[in-house]
Amino acid sequence: MNEIEKRLKILEESIEKILHENKSLKEENDILKKELAHYQEKIEKSLKKVKFLIEKLKSFGKLKI
Repeated sequence: MNEIEKRLKILEESIEKILHENKSLKEENDILKKELAHYQEKIEKSLKKVKFLIEKLKSFGKLKI
Protein backbone atom coordinates (compact mmCIF):
# COMPACT_ATOMS: atom_id res chain seq x y z
CA MET A 1 0.00 0.00 0.00
CA ASN A 2 1.59 3.25 -1.03
CA GLU A 3 1.48 6.53 0.85
CA ILE A 4 -1.50 7.92 -1.07
CA GLU A 5 -3.57 4.79 -0.38
CA LYS A 6 -2.71 5.01 3.33
CA ARG A 7 -3.78 8.64 3.48
CA LEU A 8 -6.99 7.89 1.58
CA LYS A 9 -7.77 5.08 4.02
CA ILE A 10 -7.19 7.40 6.98
CA LEU A 11 -9.37 10.04 5.34
CA GLU A 12 -12.13 7.50 4.72
CA GLU A 13 -12.03 6.35 8.36
CA SER A 14 -12.12 9.94 9.56
CA ILE A 15 -15.14 10.72 7.40
CA GLU A 16 -16.94 7.62 8.69
CA LYS A 17 -16.27 8.69 12.29
CA ILE A 18 -17.56 12.19 11.55
CA LEU A 19 -20.72 10.81 9.92
CA HIS A 20 -21.34 8.53 12.89
CA GLU A 21 -20.82 11.40 15.34
CA ASN A 22 -23.12 13.60 13.28
CA LYS A 23 -25.85 10.95 13.38
CA SER A 24 -25.46 10.60 17.15
CA LEU A 25 -25.66 14.36 17.62
CA LYS A 26 -28.76 14.57 15.44
CA GLU A 27 -30.46 11.86 17.51
CA GLU A 28 -29.51 13.64 20.74
CA ASN A 29 -30.78 16.92 19.31
CA ASP A 30 -34.13 15.32 18.41
CA ILE A 31 -34.48 13.99 21.96
CA LEU A 32 -33.67 17.40 23.43
CA LYS A 33 -36.21 19.09 21.16
CA LYS A 34 -38.91 16.70 22.39
CA GLU A 35 -37.95 17.33 26.01
CA LEU A 36 -37.98 21.08 25.44
CA ALA A 37 -41.44 20.93 23.88
CA HIS A 38 -42.68 18.86 26.83
CA TYR A 39 -41.35 21.32 29.41
CA GLN A 40 -42.61 24.33 27.46
CA GLU A 41 -46.08 22.78 27.51
CA LYS A 42 -45.86 22.22 31.28
CA ILE A 43 -44.72 25.82 31.82
CA GLU A 44 -47.56 27.17 29.68
CA LYS A 45 -50.11 25.14 31.67
CA SER A 46 -48.63 26.38 34.94
CA LEU A 47 -48.71 29.96 33.71
CA LYS A 48 -52.39 29.63 32.81
CA LYS A 49 -53.12 28.31 36.30
CA VAL A 50 -51.23 31.18 37.92
CA LYS A 51 -53.05 33.76 35.80
CA PHE A 52 -56.37 32.13 36.70
CA LEU A 53 -55.54 32.20 40.41
CA ILE A 54 -54.45 35.84 40.22
CA GLU A 55 -57.76 36.76 38.59
CA LYS A 56 -59.67 34.82 41.27
CA LEU A 57 -57.79 36.64 44.04
CA LYS A 58 -58.43 39.97 42.34
CA SER A 59 -62.14 39.19 42.06
CA PHE A 60 -62.32 38.43 45.78
CA GLY A 61 -60.54 41.68 46.58
CA LYS A 62 -57.63 39.82 48.18
CA LEU A 63 -55.10 41.01 45.64
CA LYS A 64 -54.58 44.51 44.37
CA ILE A 65 -52.38 44.72 41.29
